[in-house]
Amino acid sequence: MSVFPILLSLTLKSVCVMGAAWLASCLLRRASAATRHLVWTCAAAALLALPLVTALVPAWPVATGITDAGLMFRADATSQPDAGHALARATAPVVVPAAGVALPDWRRVVVLLWAVGIAVGLIRMLRAWVAVRRARREARPFCSAGFSLPLGVEVLETRSGSMPLTCGIRRPAVLLPAEAASWTEERRRVVLLHELAHVRRGDAATHIMARTVLLLHWWNPLAWLSWREFVKEEERAADDEVLNAGTSPTAYAAHLLDVARRLRPAPASGIAMAQASQLEGRLKAILNAALNRNALTKRAVFASAVLALCMLVPLAALKAQSDQPALPADVDATIKVALAEKNHQMLESAAAAFEKQRKYDTAQKLLESAAAIHAEVSGKDSADYGLALLKIADLESRRGQREFAAPLYSQAATLLAGKPEAARALVGLGRLALVRREFTSAFDYFQRAQLADPAHPGVALMWQAVVREREDKPDEAETLYDTALAAQDPNSPEAAVTMRLHALLLRSKGNVDQANSLEERAAALSKKAVAQPLSTGVFKMGNVDSAPQLVSKVEPRYSNEARAAKLAGMVLLSIEVGTDGRAHNIQVLRSLGLGLDEEAVDAVSQWVFKPGMKDGAPVTVAANVEVNFRLL
Repeated sequence: MSVFPILLSLTLKSVCVMGAAWLASCLLRRASAATRHLVWTCAAAALLALPLVTALVPAWPVATGITDAGLMFRADATSQPDAGHALARATAPVVVPAAGVALPDWRRVVVLLWAVGIAVGLIRMLRAWVAVRRARREARPFCSAGFSLPLGVEVLETRSGSMPLTCGIRRPAVLLPAEAASWTEERRRVVLLHELAHVRRGDAATHIMARTVLLLHWWNPLAWLSWREFVKEEERAADDEVLNAGTSPTAYAAHLLDVARRLRPAPASGIAMAQASQLEGRLKAILNAALNRNALTKRAVFASAVLALCMLVPLAALKAQSDQPALPADVDATIKVALAEKNHQMLESAAAAFEKQRKYDTAQKLLESAAAIHAEVSGKDSADYGLALLKIADLESRRGQREFAAPLYSQAATLLAGKPEAARALVGLGRLALVRREFTSAFDYFQRAQLADPAHPGVALMWQAVVREREDKPDEAETLYDTALAAQDPNSPEAAVTMRLHALLLRSKGNVDQANSLEERAAALSKKAVAQPLSTGVFKMGNVDSAPQLVSKVEPRYSNEARAAKLAGMVLLSIEVGTDGRAHNIQVLRSLGLGLDEEAVDAVSQWVFKPGMKDGAPVTVAANVEVNFRLL
């Protein structure tokens, strides 16, 4: 399972938790510091429990509403010739690695950086913990005669210059510097009152919990702000308990200021009495007689915990769009059976079916499992394994994930060296280079593809012509287009694409008649078989009381290959608008090629309609959709 989607989901949810805590803290600005500290404590506990609760509670998908309305059965895709693909996730030039070496995935880089940050923070926490442990081990009992201590709490004397602090959860202790022996009785009293307030409130445990949350979310500025507020309210709540014990605010403020001025800060794993960064605000709060200084009640703590749990469970149940979808049970069973029987054909057939349904993640899992079978049976240096990698690369390329396709194409080309199938991998690498405007590399890849499969050089020659055209060498491009057409089956879809691209070049050179002739031939080849007769229960437009109405529309994207080749035109689709308002049985009646057919189908499959009506009931209605692709 990929770690990145899980981290992304937890990150979005953690932002919601911290945002809610900020809002609650603002609303409770007139409440006591102990109350606001309770809010931040509940938030920290919720953030630590969030991964566990997310794993335990069932998914709660969020439905989205439809807002746009219209009556259109036509779509338009426009793009600049050199614009990037909307799905492409890399903007730097593609660097084709050596065989077997994959390009770094930015998701893995993010996860690695996150882990490194946690490791650095954990090392710092461990060093602070060791320092406190050493200080406690080397300390000697401090004489606190005349001051009543809670059962089990130690007061220890540490080396000179150390800030008073509280440490320990099961065996709490208050560490005082050697100078405390010469303090006035009043100063020792207020310092002990402050530190024992932390012990009574259980601040050692909540402090470590909040610090752990900061450790896990170290990169998030909101987490650092939350930590600052947590520590501020923690200290102010302890200050309030000192003042509630009858201490004079002015005297306490003077003692606190002198302690902060004379002593050094404590390690991060302990709760120090005074930190310079927050001293000014604490002094103002101590001297403000109008502030609420009420302590927490058990009822308030219980109610806050219940409220936090009630908010946490539905938040954990929400599944972000980036969450990795679970593999369907039947697919998982198919993979297990195929792996046991070493039947890669079963997986590859299933992958083709899922890809046709545009369930690309499932198709990829199936193809990866098929590749694992090839690796086990034939070895990772075999041509069979190279073909399996080639299929995965083609899938990644079709879905716009070019940075993943490049290393797969490269490895496949190496494993298939000397075989005609290597031409597909080399053409794939050439298309990637062409999209990145690396024309020299692209032309070299296409030439190598032509040599790899000399019996079928048409596609490689067509792409060579595209490169020369992009390099502003129209005469060479025209010659290559003619050569490609001569090498291709004149009735093939590939020939139709070559004719259309050749016609665009001829038209730009003023050869209108030749261009028109080629376009007519391409149009005739691009017309697919007419859709099958209407099935039972499917009506034509004129045979219903009200035709379907388009409610929500997704515009198609331009494929990188078509944009690089400057291919434009219209894809005609036949669809059936079902009673669920979705397009079903989508068929291509007029094709363009170079990935534009797939983009058209993908866009229309996401449209939402108001179903057609007959005799007061929704019915399935057949319709045609024109998808126009234009370059500006």
